[in-house]
Amino acid sequence: MIKDHTLLVKNLSIQAYLHLGKKQFTKAIACFEQALRHDPKEDAAWFGLGKIYQLKERYPEAIHCFQTILTFDPKNLVTLMALGNIANHQAQPTLAQEYYEQIILCNPKFIPAYKALAKAHAKRGNDGYAAWCTDKIRTLRQNLLNEIRQSRSPIKEVAP
Repeated sequence: MIKDHTLLVKNLSIQAYLHLGKKQFTKAIACFEQALRHDPKEDAAWFGLGKIYQLKERYPEAIHCFQTILTFDPKNLVTLMALGNIANHQAQPTLAQEYYEQIILCNPKFIPAYKALAKAHAKRGNDGYAAWCTDKIRTLRQNLLNEIRQSRSPIKEVAP
């Protein structure tokens, strides 16, 4: 029974995302809401619903959806990023900065947070901080490339 219930909720979320991809927002909202009636902690449904509200510039509803996710998954980086982007869009750079910094505390290698933080600092005229973020991005990318290069091992031919 539990497996069937979980499958139902996941299928509803998948259907909703398919509608969302076709910009059929009303149908997507209906599917997301139905999924949430079955499982109020279905983060994919909350996130999809939040994205629709964000696209429609219904920011209070979007914020509610995203903050709901954080009540049961407080380190959800994508959700924190969405909240930071909304704060940035609503000319609340200090709040946006707090979200981006929270992401970096959770994952110091999350490059999109540094990019957003650099933009937020530049928007506020904090050029020194913006430059620091940009340098950090460059360093993280280089470190990642070095890790990838070091992890590669030569392909060994297998004898026939």
